[in-house]
Amino acid sequence: MKRAAKRWRVGVLCLFFSVATALPVGAAGPFDGIWFVTQHCPSAGFLRTFAVSVTENEATGQYFGTTFNMVLLVLDWAGTWHVDLATRTDSTIQGQLFAPSGLAFGTFTVTATSPTSVTGSALSNGVSCSLTGTRVF
Repeated sequence: MKRAAKRWRVGVLCLFFSVATALPVGAAGPFDGIWFVTQHCPSAGFLRTFAVSVTENEATGQYFGTTFNMVLLVLDWAGTWHVDLATRTDSTIQGQLFAPSGLAFGTFTVTATSPTSVTGSALSNGVSCSLTGTRVF
């Protein structure tokens, strides 16, 4: 009997945590979510699509000497990653690109053309690139 009660409690706890993790979470900003962003750098012959996780906060912070209210975790399909710190003003997002070591290697500016798409440009390691992005979820 004790064993059955213990299994029942464990089952209820597992069900609770499964349901809790599936509930929608409120986001602070309209651009929070997962985006696919294509970077095209014609002068370098570079065309690549990245998965980008965007998190926005209402308050600003400072890190690496940069004031920001958005953090973008950029994952390359080749297995590399970097972090972008940005500030959003209305529908324009401006920020800096940082390697995992914390060294800045570029800047970017994108403007939302709709709630689910952005276009803009980046200067990455001295190379000028165009950016287009679509929110996946």
